[in-house]
Amino acid sequence: MGNNDISQYFIQNYNPLSQPANPVCSSRGGLICYIRNDHTAKITKNITNQNWEGLFFELNAHETILHIGNIYRPP
Repeated sequence: MGNNDISQYFIQNYNPLSQPANPVCSSRGGLICYIRNDHTAKITKNITNQNWEGLFFELNAHETILHIGNIYRPP
């Protein structure tokens, strides 16, 4: 996801939540989560540093609210 264009990662009936690659942590990374169209989600926090990056969001799935984190730590 180096150029921040996520259109090539489109999946029908899903909406992407993404965080572009951060050169401080990794030049090849970036995070993406797919949310089914019948659910809603909002990003609550993005974290990046030299050791890891994280995308945290709140998912509303049919009146159930879940707090989800997607964390990447490069090798």
